[in-house]
Amino acid sequence: MKSVTVEQVIAWKPCGLHEDDDGVNYTPQRIKHLFAGHESLTARDGVQLYHDGKISAEDCVWYLLHNEFLSDRQMHLLACDFAEAVVHLCGDDPRPQAAIDAKRAWVDGKICDDELAAAYAAARAAAYAAAGDVARATAWAAALAAARVTARAVARATAGVAAHAYAADWAAARAAQIKAILAMVD
Repeated sequence: MKSVTVEQVIAWKPCGLHEDDDGVNYTPQRIKHLFAGHESLTARDGVQLYHDGKISAEDCVWYLLHNEFLSDRQMHLLACDFAEAVVHLCGDDPRPQAAIDAKRAWVDGKICDDELAAAYAAARAAAYAAAGDVARATAWAAALAAARVTARAVARATAGVAAHAYAADWAAARAAQIKAILAMVD
């Protein structure tokens, strides 16, 4: 299993080494304390911290979505999976699903950058046209999944928006995302 060092995690600058929205301060000292006793850190170590209540689900997703654990391809495909988990909340508009399908085709080299950009633009238009917050968030998740930016940025943004689309069951959505990421890492 792939692993990292505590120094690598510190170099990732978790929460910019300042307080996050929950008031958690990720100083180098806190990170060293969280991973005390570990020479190397695996994806499972981060998940265990989450299960032990030492880090939030959002911070666990942040930890897992690094190239030290997942390839760019895996992160792009996870973004598609995250968006696809909520795309049914968009209603009848086919553009969000088409954007997810386009991203999968792009990852496989079946379509070019211009075709992906067109699918992204269509999903963005669907988000602007969506009636209601949930449909809008879901369309945005699909648009983000189809974005042609760094894999990590796509996966993180899509994970967040998709979890928020399930506002009533956000914790379950995040837990499912962690499980999906871990399945890809193993």
